[in-house]
Amino acid sequence: MYVVVTGPPASGKSTLAPVLAAELGWPLLAKDTIKAGLVESLGAESIDESRRLGAAAVRALLALAHDNDDAVLDSVWVDRERAIAELAALPGQVVEVFCRCERGVLEERYAARGRGLDRPADDLWHEGSLRPLGGPWPVVEVKTDGPVERFGVLERLLVDGDAAAKGTSHSPRPLDPIDLQGDAVMLAAVASSWVRTLRRGGHTPQPFGIVLTLQGVPEMVAPVNWLSGPADWTMSWGEGEPDELAWVRDALDTTAVRHRAAAIVTVDGDVLRLQVRHRADDSVETLEVAL
Repeated sequence: MYVVVTGPPASGKSTLAPVLAAELGWPLLAKDTIKAGLVESLGAESIDESRRLGAAAVRALLALAHDNDDAVLDSVWVDRERAIAELAALPGQVVEVFCRCERGVLEERYAARGRGLDRPADDLWHEGSLRPLGGPWPVVEVKTDGPVERFGVLERLLVDGDAAAKGTSHSPRPLDPIDLQGDAVMLAAVASSWVRTLRRGGHTPQPFGIVLTLQGVPEMVAPVNWLSGPADWTMSWGEGEPDELAWVRDALDTTAVRHRAAAIVTVDGDVLRLQVRHRADDSVETLEVAL
């Protein structure tokens, strides 16, 4: 999948794109980074030369995208019709994340860079740059005047991208922030269901981890031989029995599943306890559920 981050200059693309790339674990292909290298090597003494190197940077970015199955692309697409055709030709599903920002905020941010208006204002913020490319792909619009809820953006683009890849229709809708309390309730409900199922099968539930992926899907984190014995079997760690909770914490810290929330689950009689960590704000809460 290709996440194409668009928006006018100073709309927050270069701030949001690295965050999305880091959370997804995908390479970040940024036009400004490529252009900076070209300018350093070749120089750009005029606006025309700067534009020429900018166009070359976009060509290089697209060439790199073709060599990656998944990537986050950050650029200002001046030639919109050409950009739509070239992005649509990439070998994978495209989802556009458009950074929408008020004109006054754009101008203030650009001026704060200390370069003044090195290009005419009408060139920087022309009508086309103030709206999404709108190619044959889903568009996730994000208000970037203030803080952005990255997990809300990630969930939306992954869900929309998956739907588009399967040929499912999707209509524009507001970008809802992640509901932290809702995530905790979902983790507790899923953990309770799993533990009840284990008990009905005669198993004694031991501590395990559960993550809520970026798409809001719960996945268990447990030792590979967690349920490999008979119904009344309990985990044996061999000599020097380690702290089971320490194992779960380490497993959650190193899991390859990219997630927005995680919980350590323990069972004490008929009480299920969850220690839930929300990555959105790094908060931790403890829940108890009667089985």
